[in-house]
Amino acid sequence: MPLRTRKNAGGLVPPAKLLLIHKAVLAACDARDGVRDGLLENPLLCDFDPTILECKGEDGPDCLTTALITVVRASATRL
Repeated sequence: MPLRTRKNAGGLVPPAKLLLIHKAVLAACDARDGVRDGLLENPLLCDFDPTILECKGEDGPDCLTTALITVVRASATRL
């Protein structure tokens, strides 16, 4: 776990939100290699923007808070 993530005010992404993020990343980037197979051949080509998952109101199981979006972005820059 990157130190940057632990120092972030948003904390860690709860395990319950990881599948939500995973599915959104695949939806955004899976077909980049020409095949929709549930794999990212080259994750560096993925330009996933976690703000598409931002909660419109209260936090819920199908969205991310602004703080969690910050955590996801910080983790993605470690690639």
